[in-house]
Amino acid sequence: PADGLELVRRAEADLPKLTDLMWGNGYYAARVAIDIAGQRLSYDGNRQLAVARAAEQFKGRAPVPVRVVISAGARYTFSSVKVVASSGEAVPARLYQDLIGAPAQSSILVKAAERISAHFRQNGHPYVSIADPEPVIDHRTRSISVDLAVTTGPRARIGAIHVEVPKGIDAGVVR
Repeated sequence: PADGLELVRRAEADLPKLTDLMWGNGYYAARVAIDIAGQRLSYDGNRQLAVARAAEQFKGRAPVPVRVVISAGARYTFSSVKVVASSGEAVPARLYQDLIGAPAQSSILVKAAERISAHFRQNGHPYVSIADPEPVIDHRTRSISVDLAVTTGPRARIGAIHVEVPKGIDAGVVR
């Protein structure tokens, strides 16, 4: 960066990314800060100019010391998952019940959503989609409840399939 203020701006841009990283791994009470030249930059205060001035003291003399400080806190778990399909079809609990008690990681939720989507595609709904969930975070119990809204789309129907093959070719192979 050209100066202390530009370094501060870059660090400020990293704070939400680091927070998202922690949340995506189930740490919803994580505290993230970046120390620049011994001055703390975090969501808690408006210290950009003080931090920039401290960084400027190193200009032309030495690299500015930068340290990312993350206090993870407790890892949250999924406490409940509700899945509702727009078609009214039942969603087999086996597709998402493994979430209950699991770490509240976005990757685990994505895998469950993929299983649910695959289930509906295999059952004649090629255009199934699942809306981004709005998790409810309970900091007291360190848990997350999630509702998944499944838009199944229209059911695709295919009529009888007739296969004609040359003599000597097994029609079952073609089907």
